Amino acid sequence: MTYTPKTLAERWSSSDEHVLGLIHSGQLRAFSISPPNSKRPRFRIPEDSVAEFEQQRSNRPQPVAQTARRKRGQRQRVKFYT
Repeated sequence: MTYTPKTLAERWSSSDEHVLGLIHSGQLRAFSISPPNSKRPRFRIPEDSVAEFEQQRSNRPQPVAQTARRKRGQRQRVKFYT
């Protein structure tokens, strides 16, 4: 099965231009079905490429939880006037 940039944009709730940008940047593998002399490519994205891309995006490291801060003890007051 292959996807078009429009169907992937609908699946990912993004724009066609975003999917085309991923293809042009090399993050998403695709092939063109337009004739060699055509000025406008018509991309198709294979299912295994989509699965690989989604797997890479889902394996992001979890954010590091912040450790609890130590509470300050009561400060010692300096007696200037005794």
